[in-house]
Amino acid sequence: MNVYPFIEAQKAERDGNVVMACRLREVSRTAYYEWSAKEPSAWELSDAKLFGKITEIQEASREPLLGAPDHEQAQRPDAMRAGLLPCSQESCS
Repeated sequence: MNVYPFIEAQKAERDGNVVMACRLREVSRTAYYEWSAKEPSAWELSDAKLFGKITEIQEASREPLLGAPDHEQAQRPDAMRAGLLPCSQESCS
């Protein structure tokens, strides 16, 4: 597990204390500062680029990719005929 993002978050707080965060996570301050100064790897850059593309596609689609059908869609008059709503004895006769 990567503990450095936790330390980074602690550092960003108003009273952030890197020394205490490093002690809590049993990491040397030197190791933390080496991690924070490194350049992103090709893998991390590729992941960030892919994440951006996925986000762009989802925002453009305006339709949910997963989950139950829209409530409004289920309220359409033809919903019962399509089997989307359970029907009572009166409406199914």
